[in-house]
Amino acid sequence: MKLWQKNILSAAVVVIVGLVLFMLAFILLALLTNVAESLFSRSDGVDVYHWSRIGLLILTVLLLPLVLRTRLPISLKAAYLTLPLMTTLILIGIALHARPPWMAYVSGATVVVAVLIYVLVRRKPWQYAFTALYVAAIALYAQWSGMQI
Repeated sequence: MKLWQKNILSAAVVVIVGLVLFMLAFILLALLTNVAESLFSRSDGVDVYHWSRIGLLILTVLLLPLVLRTRLPISLKAAYLTLPLMTTLILIGIALHARPPWMAYVSGATVVVAVLIYVLVRRKPWQYAFTALYVAAIALYAQWSGMQI
C-alpha cells in the first residue's frame, strides 16, 4: 500500500472511530444524567444536565493520558482525542450560548490552537493535528447549521 493510501485510511479511521466514540459518549452522558437525576431532586436546585456534561468532560480528559500511553495504533489514539476536544467545544458553546457568537469562536479557537501547539511542540504524528482540525470543522458546522446537541 502506498503512503498516500495509508494516510487516507488513517484519516478515515480517525473520523469513523471518532464519530462512533462520540455517539457512545452521548449514551454515557445519558447514563450520567440518569444517575444525577436519581441522586438529586429537582427541588435541590442542581442542574443535573450541566453537571453531567462536566462529569463527562472530566472522565474523558482523565482517560486521555491512559489511552495515549497504550500500544494502540496512532489513528485510534487520535480518534479518542475527539472526545475530550469535542466535549470541551460543546461545553464552551453551551456556556457562551447567550453571549455574542465571537466569544464562543475565540474560546473554541483558543482550545484548538492550544492542542495544535502541543502537538507541534511534542512532535506528535500528523493524525493528532488532523483530529484537532477535524473536530474544529465539525464544531463550526454544528454552530453555523444551527444543529442542536
